[in-house]
Amino acid sequence: MQTDQTTPAPQRPGLQHWHAVMALCVALFLLYARVGSYGYIDFDDTAYIEDNLMVRRGLSWEGIRWAFGSFYAANWHPLTWISHMADVSVFGMDLGAHHLVNVALHGLVSLLVYSLIVMLLARRDAALAGAMLFLVHPQHVESVAWLAERKDLLCALFYLAAILAWICHARAPSPWRIATVMLFFTLALLSKPMAVTLPLVLLILDIWPLRRGDAAAHSPLRRYWPLLREKLLFLPLMAGACAVTIAAQHQSGAVAGFDAMGLHDRLLNAFVSCGLYLRDFTAPSRLGVFYPFGSIDFLTEFLPATVALTGAVWICIAQRRRNPGLLAGMAWFLVTLLPVIGLVQVGSQARADRYMYIPSIGLLLGLVSLLPAASGRGRRMGLAAVCIATVFWGLLCYLQVGYWERPDVLYKRTADVTRNNVFAETRLLDLLIANGELDAASERAQGLVSRFSGRYEGYMSLGDIALARGRPEEAERWFRAAQERAPAHWHVLNELGIAVLQQGRKAEGCDILMRAREMGGASALLERNMQAGKCAEAAHAP
Repeated sequence: MQTDQTTPAPQRPGLQHWHAVMALCVALFLLYARVGSYGYIDFDDTAYIEDNLMVRRGLSWEGIRWAFGSFYAANWHPLTWISHMADVSVFGMDLGAHHLVNVALHGLVSLLVYSLIVMLLARRDAALAGAMLFLVHPQHVESVAWLAERKDLLCALFYLAAILAWICHARAPSPWRIATVMLFFTLALLSKPMAVTLPLVLLILDIWPLRRGDAAAHSPLRRYWPLLREKLLFLPLMAGACAVTIAAQHQSGAVAGFDAMGLHDRLLNAFVSCGLYLRDFTAPSRLGVFYPFGSIDFLTEFLPATVALTGAVWICIAQRRRNPGLLAGMAWFLVTLLPVIGLVQVGSQARADRYMYIPSIGLLLGLVSLLPAASGRGRRMGLAAVCIATVFWGLLCYLQVGYWERPDVLYKRTADVTRNNVFAETRLLDLLIANGELDAASERAQGLVSRFSGRYEGYMSLGDIALARGRPEEAERWFRAAQERAPAHWHVLNELGIAVLQQGRKAEGCDILMRAREMGGASALLERNMQAGKCAEAAHAP
């Protein structure tokens, strides 16, 4: 008689978990070891580490106070800032070590995914499949290989820890266990406010697979009302995190108003983004660091997104009785995307691969719940599908990690897989200017201005080119044109102040740099520019 291959071996049950841990560690090493030789990506890495005076000083009480009291970089995530400070205190400015900390955190999150599935499904094979697919998925490279996305890793780490604590509480209620859940929830929010969705995910898991509803109740409301009521405990933390995040984004000017981006456009982008997330989850072959918000192409974006989203939701609903894990996983996916789907539009990106770090866990949980437990043809086919997906995603992951080695490679790849990407083109322009290729840069910048006259980036690049050629008067004109289009960007004021100072107008230039510092916060770049301009206020920089 055949036995269930997933039944724990009674003599040494921990050995099977050790095998799973070793398999995940080997995969992590093969895919991510080389990021230990990577440096900065000049997109947020400068603001988070290289140009951040507080972070560069390492861990200190002053830095901790700043982390909790600052809206620097249009965010409030004090635990993330503290983790970067701790890196500097331990490793100095050895960026390879900073990268490897990200890799280690990704490994820990993958282990928590394994633990979560073991606790929910009591299946080690399904747990290893889900954790391995999570670890190797190319959509997660952005969160791991990008130093500035430490916040994703920390948030997911505490988010999953809170869920594990909740499962323990659900099976054996205790005030200490609920306090542990609240502690981990707080730490997740202090890492990244996307964690506000945790109570809704706990409710989904309460329904399946924990099945905590009152089976004797005759209506869904009566069955699940006690579960909803107990989640009210999380409401103050959720409300506080939302309020602080909105304040931080509004202060930086990052939130787009409805006059700039209508509700219809936001709803359409949200719908298409959900479908494209599913498409890229399945076939993640055209990933970029930035997807611009703009016109939606019918054939390449709207149509595949509609097919992917409606088809997936229809399958989950149709299979809700036979395979309830599919619907629970889809609900996890959609719920956890709510804070970043763009209904409150922040910045000019339509979507981002890093936003899938937590939502993908729900999809994987639903998929691995389909893996048959008993030996047979169905189980063999399921394991074969897992192996094929692991190899396919692993190869794409390895390639995706390579794109993050240098900024020029990353931006070129992003420009190749997207349309009308002003961000990628501007970053490539910056590299041309830095390398002294001013004629080529000027030609590309003029094209950028002609195609996107309402955006500030092309004017900014033309001003930088004029400065590089020693023409501060011309640079000032371009920077003022950029300022008209982006009055809340301190980088524009910083460059404008330099152009004014180079013309000998010291008082005006220093005043502009002071205003830039008020917007930019603890910026080493602003400090250096003010010292170079001999502005007396530089000595009092934070």
